[in-house]
Amino acid sequence: MQQQPDNSIHLSQTKYVNSIPPISIKPDRRAQEEQPVTEVERHQLRGIIGSLQYAAVHTRPDLSSALSHLQSEINKATVGTLVTANKVLHNAKKHSDVHIKIQPIKTEDLRFIAFSDASFPSATDLASRQGTLIFTTDGMLSRNEMSVVSPMAWNSRKVGSRFLPAIEETKREKWQNRFWLIYLLLLFNDPGVW
Repeated sequence: MQQQPDNSIHLSQTKYVNSIPPISIKPDRRAQEEQPVTEVERHQLRGIIGSLQYAAVHTRPDLSSALSHLQSEINKATVGTLVTANKVLHNAKKHSDVHIKIQPIKTEDLRFIAFSDASFPSATDLASRQGTLIFTTDGMLSRNEMSVVSPMAWNSRKVGSRFLPAIEETKREKWQNRFWLIYLLLLFNDPGVW
């Protein structure tokens, strides 16, 4: 975390992400993509997911969707799941310079915005995935002008089932986002917090 001369704050985990080791998969094992993992391999899978999840929660929302999918595969993981986990790690390292920039915004101009969307059910598990991003911005956005945005909270998760269409998931998430925004506004307006 570094505060810049313009009072913005940069949050980065470049060193941390680059230090995460991949899962070692021998070439003959890699060829068995459909085979279930051993308990040792499942433990390694949980380790790489947990390590990447730490980064995703704090500075890397771009990893959230892939990690959500990997987490849903742990109990039925195959060698292909291990390969996918290594690919997610490789991508995280390839873009390890990605960081969150918290922009300075005058208190009187501060706005909280939430955005969410849900996917159609995936072919593999017939469940939708939902993502949410809550960010701060200034008043310019409400006037449809170019504006600064600072991500504050995000998530990506498996939701519902094949019986609940993506449009219904999106409606439900809008209500949950309203509760998050009310919570943030109450927190922001609490003099004890500042």
